[in-house]
Amino acid sequence: MIYKIGSVADMQSIVFENDTIKQTIYHYASILTTEYGADRNVDTDDGGYILYATMGTTAEEIKAFFDYTQNIVEFVEVQDDVCSALYILSSDYGVVIIMSLTDTPPEILKEIN
Repeated sequence: MIYKIGSVADMQSIVFENDTIKQTIYHYASILTTEYGADRNVDTDDGGYILYATMGTTAEEIKAFFDYTQNIVEFVEVQDDVCSALYILSSDYGVVIIMSLTDTPPEILKEIN
């Protein structure tokens, strides 16, 4: 399952698999909320969004929301067993994919240093 998150408020109805995932998503969501507002349209307004791919999500499911293979990853970070990949699509729009390290697609894994 994939959740599309654009602000801290969007996190309220989600049950997170662990605290590392929750803290990572909160970090990015608080930046988006502070810098771009809580009531914006994440698909058309500046800022972007976070995709939270729960355990067992496939690469194809992620691509249905955002085709990461058609974009250049800016950086990939791993904390515990959580992988986050940031894609900057324009000067004011980005997408962060947060997923379990075991579910991370090979195209993203190869970017981990």
